[in-house]
Amino acid sequence: MAARGEAGSYENGRDLHRADKRLIKKRKALEKTQKMKVATWLNRGRKASDGIADGQKIIKAWEVVLRFIWEHDYAGACHDTSAVLYMLFSELGLSPTLNIGEVRSPVGVFDHSWVEVDGLIFDAAVSLPQAGGEHVGGPVFASIDLETNQKTGLIYGIESGHGFGPEAMQVASATFSEYAAVQPELDIWILVVAFAGRIDIDLTFSGVEKKYGSTRRTIRLDGK
Repeated sequence: MAARGEAGSYENGRDLHRADKRLIKKRKALEKTQKMKVATWLNRGRKASDGIADGQKIIKAWEVVLRFIWEHDYAGACHDTSAVLYMLFSELGLSPTLNIGEVRSPVGVFDHSWVEVDGLIFDAAVSLPQAGGEHVGGPVFASIDLETNQKTGLIYGIESGHGFGPEAMQVASATFSEYAAVQPELDIWILVVAFAGRIDIDLTFSGVEKKYGSTRRTIRLDGK
């Protein structure tokens, strides 16, 4: 027989166990939904890649970045992932531009970094919610929002009149080496070497820093 007070503790323990099981089940369902969503985006991206120059090279690098963002819930990391995507594209023989500017969305304006190739926008990071939890759209591949499979409704590089926030101001003025020096554990050199290995490009930390350390972003104000 349970001592006085033990029965209540036992019931509380059972309730916690049931709650844990429900949370695990809910988390697994969410993970499954996210995987299906990412798979849909990638299928659409692959189809879109067939209609653009160097599409197979582009989708190969872009897919690695998108998967990492969603597998690790890498929110708020547009400056990191755009820099990495820029280097991957460059290593594949493309001529990308790495941009920073303000972006207008249905929920407001935000500071952002993105990559362009031949005037087309490639932006995996925008698919995760903003700092306030707002969803502004799916990932953008060749200027297509892969959630709607239509041209993105985001306007990149607008001039709101408010200017950059403190973080974007620092990023806009920093070289890659300066930016990496103030990053926490995962800096852009670690990420690009790891991602490059997944698409059969052999890079070293010292090599990429020597090659790209002086790179800066282009500030965009043309409201594309």
